[in-house]
This record gives sequence, structure tokens and C-alpha cells, in this order.
Amino acid sequence: FVTMLNALEPAPSYYTIKRLMNHRQSQSDVTAGYIQHEETRLRDTVTRLEAHILKLAGRAPSGRKLKKRASRTT
Repeated sequence: FVTMLNALEPAPSYYTIKRLMNHRQSQSDVTAGYIQHEETRLRDTVTRLEAHILKLAGRAPSGRKLKKRASRTT
């Protein structure tokens, strides 16, 4: 899950990934205490991840198959 999140472009922030993993913030991480995570932003990140995974699987978000692209040789 984290590896796939990190592969997104642009990648979500460290704090967004921690929140999506439901990890506790460290007592020594003062900055994390100031960050407010909006549900909409977290949902948007997970929706982008879903689209990325479906694209890798050759599926469209609607569940239909995507057309295969011609392989490129370089």
C-alpha cells in the first residue's frame, strides 16, 4: 500500500501516508500535531491510488478493460 502510494505522481506527503496507514504520530514530532487532515483530501489520494492500480491492471475505474497500447521500443 505504501509503496504504491509513494509511486503516485505527485506522491502524497509523508504525513498523508502516515495518516492513511493510521499510524500514531510520534510525541517528538511537533509538526505533525499542527496538520489537519481533511477527509476529502485523504479520499482524493486513495481515489488516485485506485486509478493507478487499475491502470496497471489494464482496467478502467468503471471496471471495463482499457485498450492495450502498442509497446514502445527504445
